Amino acid sequence: MGVKMLKKSIFLTVLLILAIFIANCDEGDNNGSDDVPSVTSTSPTNGATGVSTGTTISITFSTDMDHSSVESAFSIIPAASGTFSWNGNTVTFTASAALDPGVLYTVTISTTATSSSGTALASNYIFSFTTATGGGRTRNFPDSAGNIRVFSDQLPDGMTDAQYRFAAQHYVGCMKMRLSLTRALRVYNSNFIMLHYRLAHGAGTQQIVIGDSWASYWNNVNSHENWFIHMTRGNSSSGRVRNGEWDWDYTDPSGNIEGAGSNGWKEYFVTATVSEMRAGECDGTFGDSCGLPFSLAQWPDWLSDTTPLTTWCPHVNTFIQYVTSAYAAQTERFYFIPNAGALVTSWDNVTNFGLADGAMVEGFSEWGDPPLNGELGDFRLQMNGVLALERANKIVIMQTYPAVDDMRTRMFAVGCYLLIKGHYSYISLVGNGDMDVFWFPEYEVDIGTFTNEPPEDIESLRTSEGAYRRDYSNGIVLVNPTAGTITVNLGSTYRQAAASGGGYVPESGIPTGSLSYTDVSSVTLAPGEAAILLRP
Repeated sequence: MGVKMLKKSIFLTVLLILAIFIANCDEGDNNGSDDVPSVTSTSPTNGATGVSTGTTISITFSTDMDHSSVESAFSIIPAASGTFSWNGNTVTFTASAALDPGVLYTVTISTTATSSSGTALASNYIFSFTTATGGGRTRNFPDSAGNIRVFSDQLPDGMTDAQYRFAAQHYVGCMKMRLSLTRALRVYNSNFIMLHYRLAHGAGTQQIVIGDSWASYWNNVNSHENWFIHMTRGNSSSGRVRNGEWDWDYTDPSGNIEGAGSNGWKEYFVTATVSEMRAGECDGTFGDSCGLPFSLAQWPDWLSDTTPLTTWCPHVNTFIQYVTSAYAAQTERFYFIPNAGALVTSWDNVTNFGLADGAMVEGFSEWGDPPLNGELGDFRLQMNGVLALERANKIVIMQTYPAVDDMRTRMFAVGCYLLIKGHYSYISLVGNGDMDVFWFPEYEVDIGTFTNEPPEDIESLRTSEGAYRRDYSNGIVLVNPTAGTITVNLGSTYRQAAASGGGYVPESGIPTGSLSYTDVSSVTLAPGEAAILLRP
């Protein structure tokens, strides 16, 4: 019996060793499968609907891939021609023309796609998405009712991949970027909006972005003397009206000041910018310095005093309306967003930026010294000017230039934004006036959705204490633009938001700064202060 038991024990031991060996072999095979490439994400995602007809298609792999094999393995049904670009392990397909609206597109990466080491995909990867119906517009500005939406000015060359990702995923869009940089941003957000940059009615030797290069258009316009306005109206020998601060000449907005008629600046502007937007894959044009020529050291006689209400402003309206209509007639239905300035000219009741798709309000919340404090008339003018645009569902970009470490001015700007924002309202805090990637923690306060649509008159938001208040689903915002200190009793406990840090986003793409909250039942606001308060 002892011998038999010994043999049985030996047999079982052998079986155990064999099982361990087989298990180790299986584990080795599984480890080896880690080398098989796979798709980790796509944009658009599988099953996405309402996708922009101007979307790019991005596919990210788990490892380095052989570029040519992936591009050969790519197919899209219905068929669309286009080009490929790479950023690390991500390939992006950009169609040569807008996709058809309301169509289900299916993308396949077949098993002929291999990693850089030659290993093929284990199986075909297939995903589908459906484009938005009608409209023709490639990208749409998103609704801002429930979020603090951020639009950036120009971003710098030389950003890291992490900064591209951050900008694309945190900004609605920006302007004045070369094509290769626009495409790099759209790898991470196919709906990232890009605006082309042009002076609205002015021209100089400065370069602009056309496609992937900086170029001058001066030689195309300088010889057309009747496209420019002159010190004596209609007299080219009297010299052009010049912006000496920025070194460019004013052009005739309508063609009816200097006699160019229907073959003047506005026609050239549309033809040139449509071509330039297509070359840069832009969604619209930002028309800078649109409106009254306030930067002139000396206005010519025919523009002096209040005569611009008849001699200038109607011509600006003609220009805005012509460009907006011409853009809307294009297949892409481009946006026209002029720079409206600060909207604090009380006597200009003629210029109508509501004729455009929207406007930038440059100098938002900062008119006066210190910002809007004691300048209650200017505050009302600016706020009501913005409200008029928002009530018409126009796009409004509210841009200001606080010092990065000026928490008070930053919070005041965000407070003013929340006080009046509508469905297409975007804030842009350009820290220190620099061209860079910025992020401020106050952008992340979850105040929710406004409970009432933007009012007609800012005074309807004024409290009995003299501050201005607007309610949101998760809290309230209070703003004090007056010259005196105001205390507001809240009636219950709220959590007041305070920001620290923030500013430049480092190369890691991880923003600095934080939010903290303090329980309060009343708030005291010095002149030029705002408070964002959340319900507990």
